[in-house]
Amino acid sequence: MELGGRLIDSAETELDLSWLPHEAVPAACESLLLLPNVTRIVLSDAAPWEDVGAFQALPGAPIVDKPFTLYGRSFNTADAMMNLNDVKIYDDCAALREVLPYMTSCYQLDMENCGIRNEAMAVLRDDFPSVKIVWRVRFSIYSVRTDETRILASIRDINMSGDTVACLKYCTEVRYLDLGHNCINDISFVEYMPDLEVAILAINYWADASPLASCQKLEYLEIFNTNCTDLRPLAELKNLKHLNICWIKNLSDISPLYEMTQLERLWIGSSANNQIPRSQYAEIQRRLPDTVINVTTDNPTEEGWRDDPRYDLLIEQMGYNLDHMYST
Repeated sequence: MELGGRLIDSAETELDLSWLPHEAVPAACESLLLLPNVTRIVLSDAAPWEDVGAFQALPGAPIVDKPFTLYGRSFNTADAMMNLNDVKIYDDCAALREVLPYMTSCYQLDMENCGIRNEAMAVLRDDFPSVKIVWRVRFSIYSVRTDETRILASIRDINMSGDTVACLKYCTEVRYLDLGHNCINDISFVEYMPDLEVAILAINYWADASPLASCQKLEYLEIFNTNCTDLRPLAELKNLKHLNICWIKNLSDISPLYEMTQLERLWIGSSANNQIPRSQYAEIQRRLPDTVINVTTDNPTEEGWRDDPRYDLLIEQMGYNLDHMYST
């Protein structure tokens, strides 16, 4: 068949149309409806974006191959990944926003150290949900990529606050989290971590546990020595198996845990370190007969808490360096 004045084999799967003038594109799109085997179309770098869009809109959504330059780096509309790391962007991503709709094969865009605020990056990510947009967030002496699955930030005496770690809400793929030994008074960021499996939030100032209810995959949780006194959000965590609530001095009600029969271990600790009625100590042991419950320890991590195969797995998951237990 004829396309733009040239004969095209109807069996072709890839067409080089870099020679095609802009005004011939509508007619070419009509002709391509008769070439259902075409899966890739090559255009010149001078082709306008509307031409790219016209070909991408054809039935079967063929891959359109058009080279272009963005912020001084070379790309192609057929690229599966884009790397803009360390490129300083000063146009509020206007040029990037122009090309992203045509990056139909792109599944990831890396944008570390581009000088863009976290809030603006989050808007960009929300506006282009088909592309995994990754950047780096910085908090205190730490920094992590937003696609990080493990965050270990528990160096003693750093004492991060809730404001310091609020940026972790952009790290939506976290599975293992240790923020112990800090001064964190707000854990709202965990609401944005649906894949969280391990959370060590102990020895901090936070009180509101409600964000944890969003972490339905949570399996291991340490919240000892915090200001959390309302355990009701934890009752929604059906996969939680290991829970340590020792040393919460104003804790007076553990009844929300009564129905958590999936718990394998529950460290409550000595009644000298909380306000829990002795009747509740007896009741939870009656209701959870298959759970190993500690009601005697004066140290949250002793009397077997760390002498368990689950802790060996935790070391592996968190990547702990046992010679420097609280370092990154």
